[in-house]
Amino acid sequence: MKLQTYSSVSAFVAHFRSLKTARIRTADEEQILAQMSAIVASLHEPERSALESDEQTSTARRRREHAQLSLRRQLIARAILNG
Repeated sequence: MKLQTYSSVSAFVAHFRSLKTARIRTADEEQILAQMSAIVASLHEPERSALESDEQTSTARRRREHAQLSLRRQLIARAILNG
C-alpha cells in the first residue's frame, strides 16, 4: 500500500502518532505504520526523540523544529509531502 500525500509535516506526524498509539489497527494501517516508521527511522536518534517529545521548553521546541525540517526533507524526497 502506498502512503498518501500529506499537506504538512504536522499532518504526517499527527497521523503517525495516531497509528502508533491505536489499540487496534487494520492490516492496511499496519502497512502504513510500517512505512511511516521506516521514514522516521531514517532520522538520527536525537531527531526521532525530538519528534516524539511533548516537552514544551524552548530547547525542546527548537529541537522538534529541527527534527521536523529533517523529516520534511525525507518526505519531499519520497514525494509524500505536498508543499
